[in-house]
Amino acid sequence: MRIFEKYFTCFIVNVLKVLLGALLLGTIGFMFYLATKINLSIILVIGFYSLANFGVFKVIKNKSFGLKYKIISIVLIGILVRVLWMININTAPHSDFSTMYSTARNLLNGNTEQFKGIGYLARFPHLTGMIIYISVYMKIFKDALIALKVGNLILSVISMILIYKISKEVLKNENLALTSLGISSIFGPMVSYVGVLVTENVAIPLYLLSVYLFVIYSKKDNKLIYVLLSGLALGVGNLFRMVGPIMVIAYVLYIALYIKGRIKNKVLSIILIVGT
Repeated sequence: MRIFEKYFTCFIVNVLKVLLGALLLGTIGFMFYLATKINLSIILVIGFYSLANFGVFKVIKNKSFGLKYKIISIVLIGILVRVLWMININTAPHSDFSTMYSTARNLLNGNTEQFKGIGYLARFPHLTGMIIYISVYMKIFKDALIALKVGNLILSVISMILIYKISKEVLKNENLALTSLGISSIFGPMVSYVGVLVTENVAIPLYLLSVYLFVIYSKKDNKLIYVLLSGLALGVGNLFRMVGPIMVIAYVLYIALYIKGRIKNKVLSIILIVGT
């Protein structure tokens, strides 16, 4: 088992290196493409992100700042970037997002036609959780669109904190954990998605919470309560973005190969993950 574990780990690491390398090459190629389309807007965005990067770097490297102050400062930078994006970029719902928004309004009014026959939700049932989520905001808030974007902002900040917590537990290095927090605070997709009604805004913090609880489970004497809560977070996240089965496979493999302990506990953990 130890030999298989060793070669399996090596295989996964090498595959990830190839995938990340391809991603890096694609990013570099896109940057060269943007260089041929340079205009004032791109210059302003690059300048703004450069300032944000510089701010995050200075906070992490400043030895006079305490850890708590560094975390708060980086989170505030992340909030500032997201708020500025929300204020300056018109992100009114269009295309599928507009359909989802109108479907949520119709659902609130008792109209369920989109859930029947060849209706939008009948053809794309995986969006049901998001429609219900939007309709709840419509029920509670007068201006649901602004409330949804504020909710996205809060969920994005929660994701940043969870990324920091996961990095700290896995890497066991405070500076690397702060770097992870810094990257997430200004990471383009995490910033731009705040103003859009996409399922990822709800699913990502739930998936990150699941990963964090699973990491705690693997380190805290394999206490089943953590794997149960991890499975529950994963299940709820899957209602919004259905990639949960991929993570279930990863969890099962990790439990089978890397978790030490009795077979009975491993089987119970796998049952809890798959069952929830």
